[in-house]
Amino acid sequence: MRRYLFVALMTISSLIGLKAQHGGMQSPEEVAKQQSAGLKLELSLSEEQEKKVYDVVLKSMKSLQLIKIEAQNNPQGAQDKAIKVQEGAITKFKQIFTEEQFKKYEEIVKAQLAARGTARR
Repeated sequence: MRRYLFVALMTISSLIGLKAQHGGMQSPEEVAKQQSAGLKLELSLSEEQEKKVYDVVLKSMKSLQLIKIEAQNNPQGAQDKAIKVQEGAITKFKQIFTEEQFKKYEEIVKAQLAARGTARR
């Protein structure tokens, strides 16, 4: 389960395109804007839901950014910390989305995993 969450985290990150067109990393704000806009389209989110998703993603991306920096000096436990951040985001998404939207969200994540070939591992 934890591996699935970590892979889902990585899939979501790649889904929203962490790299800018010019090869640089996007800011957490840019990532949150892109992901919330993408999920709004995919899941037919309301404006209120989109704002909540933006807030969750922004907080998660800032936390992951700090974990990545800390991992350079102390890599032990970085994956566990990243998984906890993702678990928290998924829990919040489940509260924000309707049951139907959350099921569709899970399908999107599974499809992305399958497309990357990681679902078989």
